[in-house]
Parts: sequence; structure tokens; C-alpha cells
Amino acid sequence: MRRPLRLLHGIPFRAILTTNFDGVLPGELPNRDAFLAVLRPRGHRWWDQRFWDAGAEGATVVKLHGSIRTPDEVVFTHRDYRRLYASPAYATFLRSVMTSATVLYLGFSFTDAYLNELRSEVLAMLDHRGGDIPTAYAVVNDPTPVEVEYSLAHEGIHVLAVDTADRSDFSGFDAYLSAIHDRTNPRRILARLIAGRRIRWIGEDHPGLSYLQEAAKEEGGEVVRGGEPRSDDDLVVVCGGVADLSPGAGVAQILLTPSRESVDGLEAARHGAAGHATGWGGLLQEIHRLLS
Repeated sequence: MRRPLRLLHGIPFRAILTTNFDGVLPGELPNRDAFLAVLRPRGHRWWDQRFWDAGAEGATVVKLHGSIRTPDEVVFTHRDYRRLYASPAYATFLRSVMTSATVLYLGFSFTDAYLNELRSEVLAMLDHRGGDIPTAYAVVNDPTPVEVEYSLAHEGIHVLAVDTADRSDFSGFDAYLSAIHDRTNPRRILARLIAGRRIRWIGEDHPGLSYLQEAAKEEGGEVVRGGEPRSDDDLVVVCGGVADLSPGAGVAQILLTPSRESVDGLEAARHGAAGHATGWGGLLQEIHRLLS
């Protein structure tokens, strides 16, 4: 399970909701703090450092049916289900998620009558019709063509089919997870951006330098430390102040000022910077803007 979990934590989901109550995927119980973290995230961005490393923290995980850490609260029986779905806060939370976000279902059977009823309410509220943009995607094993067509037209779900060869091979689920990770993980995005390019880093040390070096190794990019800007550089990152920029160097320069908050983007531009950042997230955005 280590590889799927690593991929899962490296995808910049707004949140991961699971009905499993085992300890394989640790998470928060469905309570006020967890609901706020999902519905009103603080500065959630695709480039967050929590999605970067192999041991990334990843998105907020909410264990919808409880956790074995608190066995008395685990949702297991019909009575437990009735208690849970009778909670206005819980039902409102799920409606809000399904209404405001595109959901990816993984390993979900759609046999949960309570959740299906909530999904129906959301589709009715959105007045979903065949031909609309899907409200959700679902990786499903061995669906029939009729099921795929019906799901898209009437349930708002785009089915991503997995052929399990008579239920003997479920690796297709991991293949979808790997493909999503490759397209959305900030480290993979940066690696593709700088593939075959040379980035020159000038000035102070910063965690962003090691991030760039790690990404460069994946797709054959090059990160050079020190020296003067050269016209055959693809991009120069100057970690310091406006006095460290080299106007007229003939190459785009990004000014990174982590300890000089008084410098703004306009001042950096006046001194020849093509972009300005105060931290790693901003630096990654500027690299993405200039090289994509």
C-alpha cells in the first residue's frame, strides 16, 4: 500500500474523504474542525509544500465513518448509519462538498443508499442534464457500456473504467492514480517545466534551491549555482535584493526576496526582474508562468 498512499498524498486534492475506519489512511474524525479545513481551507494551492516530498503530508483526510482509535464512534450498523445521517452538520457538509467541488470516487461501490440520496439531491439542485460537465469522476472496475453511458447522462459521473481480467488484476486503479499524480503533483509539474533547460541560482541559500535541484534530476534539467547570468540560461533566480539583479543580462530573472518584504513586484520590475516572489509557492508560480 505504500506506493498508492504516496501517490494519494502527492495529489493536490482539496481533501480526501474515506469511509474506511482502519488505520491505513490516518485522518480526522468528522467534526467542526475537519469540516472547516475542507470547506474553508487556509491558502490551499496546488503548489503547497505538503504535496511535494515522497513523505508528503498531503490533503486533509476526513474519516467519514469514524476511526478504530475511537471504536464507540465507528459507523458499522444500520443504527449507526441512521444516527450519522440524521446529523444536520454531517449531511450539510457532504452536500457542500458535492456541490462545490468535483469529486473523484476511488473504490466506491455506490451501494450506500444514504450517500446516493445526497448525490441525487445535489444533482436536482444543480439541475444536471445529459451533456453537462460531470460533477464527479469514478474509477470503476468492469463496468458495462450501458452503465458508463447511464452514469454520465443521468448521474453526472464520468466513469473511468478498469478491466480487471475477470477480477484477477486491479492494477488499473493504481495506473489511474499514477496518471493523476503525474499531471498534478507540483514536483512533477516543475520537473517537466525545466526538462532540458538550465536554471541559474544566484545569491543566498533557500529551500527553493534544493526543490529545484530535486525536480531537475527527474527529467534531465540543470540547476547551476552561482556565477553571472548568461544569455544561454533559460531562467535566472536571484535570491537577495534588487541590487543583486543584472539588468540587460538578456535572460529572464526572478527576484526572490524571502527576508526583504519591503520589495514589491513593481520595484522588482523596475530593476529588470521578470517576476518577483517572497517564498517557495510564489517562486514556483513565477517559474510556471515564465516557462510554460
